Amino acid sequence: NLMPAVLPLHTWRPSIYIYLILFRNKYLIYGFKNASLAFIKSFVYLFNKKQKLSDNYHDIFVPTGTALKPINNKFEIKSHSFDYDLFIRYSKIKKQIKKQIVFLDSAIVSHPDYFKPSAPGLDPIPSDSNKDSYYPLIRTFFKKVEEETGMQIVISLHPRLQLDNDMNLNYGNRKIVQHNSAQIVMNSSIVIAHDSTAISFAVLWKKPLIIITTNDLEFGARRRPMEALDSILGTKRININKPYSRVNFVKRAQEALKGYDRYTKKYIKESSNFESSSTEILIKGLFEYTKMMNNKE
Repeated sequence: NLMPAVLPLHTWRPSIYIYLILFRNKYLIYGFKNASLAFIKSFVYLFNKKQKLSDNYHDIFVPTGTALKPINNKFEIKSHSFDYDLFIRYSKIKKQIKKQIVFLDSAIVSHPDYFKPSAPGLDPIPSDSNKDSYYPLIRTFFKKVEEETGMQIVISLHPRLQLDNDMNLNYGNRKIVQHNSAQIVMNSSIVIAHDSTAISFAVLWKKPLIIITTNDLEFGARRRPMEALDSILGTKRININKPYSRVNFVKRAQEALKGYDRYTKKYIKESSNFESSSTEILIKGLFEYTKMMNNKE
């Protein structure tokens, strides 16, 4: 049972208040029929999954942090996340720190998953926001940040989006890179994100981080992962629909640093001794498991 992609959302427990907000939003966004069907299908899925899990026994458990614990006395191979493999690789390369800010794009408007139904018989998943609402807000915010910090913002585009002229216009003709989040985070001074999994690179390289949101995102499904991030990092996200002229962006970005050690231990790696690749750790662990099982025979 390999668990390499555990995120704060997977282990975060919302308050009753947050549950009520999420429940309300789901019905308002999806409509009563779709939301009700989704709840029923989710319940049936979880019930069947619970039964299947109780019938199956995984002999080996490979956690990448302390967030999840082994059950049923599984043989444990403590490892680290796949992102940490990239961290090891790029840490061997000479850093070229630039006075720039990287924005980790989360495909808010046009993620491919928006165009297919969440389950048979349901309508396609609605997007978290729309082009006419989201991108003007983002461009205005980025311009303010650039004016206040004296640094240019570079866009690390979501890997499943198409980099074309429309995307360049969406981001105000700012520099856009793709498929290299680890290295661009390593060489940047500040990171801005919504809920990207690439935030782990900001954590590992101890980069100041700003979590941003909008009214649309607060109303939709993105609220939950951002709440989880704020909880584990001890941050307070900025709603760019609301006034932010008095925000000191450099100072705000520093707030996340205090939660990085906790984030690393829970979701990336438990020990500081894991400098081998996750593949090497797995092979070594499987060898030890085989040796143990042979000794029992």
